[in-house]
Amino acid sequence: MARSHPGQLSLFDDLSHPGLLAGSAMPAEPAPVEADQLLLALLAGGKSAGAILGLAESLAARHGLTDHLLVADLFHVPLLHLGAADYLDDAELARIASCGAAVEMRRFSIHLGDVESQIGTEGLHPIRVGLKGTDEIDMLADLLHRGLRERGLVGEPAEGFTLLLGESPSLVPYAPIARPIEVPVREFALVRHVVSQGRHEVLQKWTLAA
Repeated sequence: MARSHPGQLSLFDDLSHPGLLAGSAMPAEPAPVEADQLLLALLAGGKSAGAILGLAESLAARHGLTDHLLVADLFHVPLLHLGAADYLDDAELARIASCGAAVEMRRFSIHLGDVESQIGTEGLHPIRVGLKGTDEIDMLADLLHRGLRERGLVGEPAEGFTLLLGESPSLVPYAPIARPIEVPVREFALVRHVVSQGRHEVLQKWTLAA
């Protein structure tokens, strides 16, 4: 049962290819504040976080992104999206916590395989890292998804499993990582994405069995 506790050598192969209202007289209305979102996610910390930072530095040097690459504040891989935080009450959050605590699964490792930009907004493009060896991630996501349903809750599975490396004003072309980086997975967490501030908060986390 998962244990709960509070919350510059080139790395890339040479193969790569490029990633891809008129004004009104009426006074503009302020943009609506986007609601904070909750998700269940894998966490990468400790030595893994150091290796991911090294990947970011290599990427910045390769593409001239020095002082322009905004590294993510929390290295994580989304598993299930739970919706807007304000729509979940304390009882529902307790059911999510019991779902996480009920997971019985051993630790495993994943590998970072490639990087590529996605088209972003407001001049910043998310840089995502593709993963290799995701069978265990699929298993964990499925356990959590079924556990939520058994408790009368819903979760939207993530579309593919990627790790957000950071954001850049420049598009980063696709590039496979020459020597895939192993990332041990030791824990997963309930994460609050504070959309308006572009940051994440770990609300609770659970440790997988050794």
